Amino acid sequence: MTPSISERLRWSAQAERPGTPAAERAVMARTFAYFFAIGAALAVLISVLPHAADLNVPGLLSVAALLWAGAAVFILGFDRLPAWSYHPFLVLSVALTAAAAYFAGKSGMAPMATMYFWAALTAFSFFEWRYAVLHTLNIGAVYAVLVTVRLDADDRVVHWVMLMSAIMVAGMLIKLLRGRLEELIDRLGDAARTDTLTGLLNRRGFEERTGIELSRAARSGNPLGFVMVDLDHFKAVNDRFGHPEGDRVLKRLSGVLVKEMRLVDVVARLGGEEFAIVLPDTDPEATLFTAERVRCAVKEEFSGPPLTLTVSCGVAALPADGETLPALLSAADRALYAAKEQGRDRTVVFGATLEAPGELHLA
Repeated sequence: MTPSISERLRWSAQAERPGTPAAERAVMARTFAYFFAIGAALAVLISVLPHAADLNVPGLLSVAALLWAGAAVFILGFDRLPAWSYHPFLVLSVALTAAAAYFAGKSGMAPMATMYFWAALTAFSFFEWRYAVLHTLNIGAVYAVLVTVRLDADDRVVHWVMLMSAIMVAGMLIKLLRGRLEELIDRLGDAARTDTLTGLLNRRGFEERTGIELSRAARSGNPLGFVMVDLDHFKAVNDRFGHPEGDRVLKRLSGVLVKEMRLVDVVARLGGEEFAIVLPDTDPEATLFTAERVRCAVKEEFSGPPLTLTVSCGVAALPADGETLPALLSAADRALYAAKEQGRDRTVVFGATLEAPGELHLA
């Protein structure tokens, strides 16, 4: 069964997740389809309504047919049109609008010329500044030819200046608003992936970043280290000193973790007093060393009164202990549980036979 136009438009809206290049092109395709279709409908309407003798009905309907054809191209081919093709289509739309305005005569020229607003706003909405300005200059040049041909000498400059001034102001406003909107969306996206207390990644952000690192490790064949970190006896801190002090402890711990990590490492707070570290391109021995370094740094940070705190660490590695995030989480969590069971303030390596000096014990 052949899909209807409304179905094609709906599919284009759902082509990809919001924010992806394909999704942006789908929105552009719908915008261009509406632009061409409304221009065609306006041309047909002008031709059937009472009009002056200088209106060219065959010419206007011919332009309307071409505009309908352009709308069909975007409706039917939204998922196949390359991004660069929208530029010549916008130039074409400006030319067809000028032709329709010319055939509409003096009385119908102004309604058709309003379509230039849509063309300019489309350019400022979807294209970079330089391209938007170039398309606006093209509109100005085409409209200058149109008013020269159709209007008296006394009216040409006034009409051109009024239309182009309005287009430039509206276009720049749209561009600025779109920029602010994109900035707000980016900030909201960052907030959704960030732990509000510590500023580290939250579980959602951690899963997304770790998914990227797992994919990269799978392609390159490089190792990847995984460390779970948990504060020992953290409940006693909240019970004795209150939750505000507990929050300050979590912030201090986060600072230690960030200080001890490389820029490429992933550090996240998974919830409560539980933290996770992902170490790209790090073999099991180096991961163990890093976990011990973190444990010692935390012990030193909280060595003075009134708080003496330690952490326990569980270590897992890709691919030995799992190749998926749930598998690695489970392995590191089991190692962390073993560290707790063996007395806390120690590092346990899941399924390993390596032993390091100090407070290191093996699962």
